[in-house]
Amino acid sequence: MARGLRQSHVVFRVAAFLPVCFVLGVLIYGYFVYIGIFIAQMESNIALRAVLAVVFHLLCGLFLVSYNVTIFTLPLIPPSEFDLSPEDLALLQTRGDTEHIRRRAMSLGLVTHDGTLNPRFCHHCEIIKPDRAHHCSSCGTCVLKMDHHCPWVDNCVGLHNYKAFLLFLFYGCLLNAYTLATLLPTFIQRWNKDEEVTGDHTVMMLVLMLFCSSFTLCTGGMLMYHVFLCGTNTTTLEAMGRVHFWSDDRKSFSLGSPKANCMSVFGRSGWWSPWRSRSQHVLLPAERLV
Repeated sequence: MARGLRQSHVVFRVAAFLPVCFVLGVLIYGYFVYIGIFIAQMESNIALRAVLAVVFHLLCGLFLVSYNVTIFTLPLIPPSEFDLSPEDLALLQTRGDTEHIRRRAMSLGLVTHDGTLNPRFCHHCEIIKPDRAHHCSSCGTCVLKMDHHCPWVDNCVGLHNYKAFLLFLFYGCLLNAYTLATLLPTFIQRWNKDEEVTGDHTVMMLVLMLFCSSFTLCTGGMLMYHVFLCGTNTTTLEAMGRVHFWSDDRKSFSLGSPKANCMSVFGRSGWWSPWRSRSQHVLLPAERLV
């Protein structure tokens, strides 16, 4: 039985990583076509070819770094201050007593409840949920400021890697748009000259352009949506459901302006770097401890 469960877990993990393999496979294919065919066969002067290749490598590098940081940065879990003692858990499980949990939540400075005027509690992790934290069934833990679990990065997107995720979308959109914009004139030129459009190299360029068109639309659409969420300091999960605040005067987590909200993710400098920046603003109680 245990062996079967281990095998099922291995199969699940391999299947979960397939979207990442697909993205990396397309990137390798695109690199081969763009550098090995397009740049190598260009009839332009060497200076133009060098500029195109340098820009392409720069965008590839920024995309790969952001993508890897998004994938391999471990989710930030709630600190131990949100754990319940065995006595508190026993009271909750035997009597359903939530008054002691409510007092504990108030002492932690939490600003949200579960909609029934009770603190948000995770029955899987057996902890008081920090504000904006949610339990991810794929990761098997509660994640601070969880946005969503993304199959394309095989990881949760949250406080630990949201900046890297936004830059992954930005550099991905830029890379695909740049590749498409530079390949298209050459493809049109070959078409107008009545060259063999069905040649292997031309077909490979066409396939790459189709990939770039699709990914530009997909990443561009997601990027615009997440720029809106970032500007309002809202997560995808919060946008999909209502957030219940203890205070009737509070309606959102917004810091007052789109600039302040974006700076809480990107920091005051180094916005282009995918590594998480410490917010220049006051963090939520759980976020101050990590």
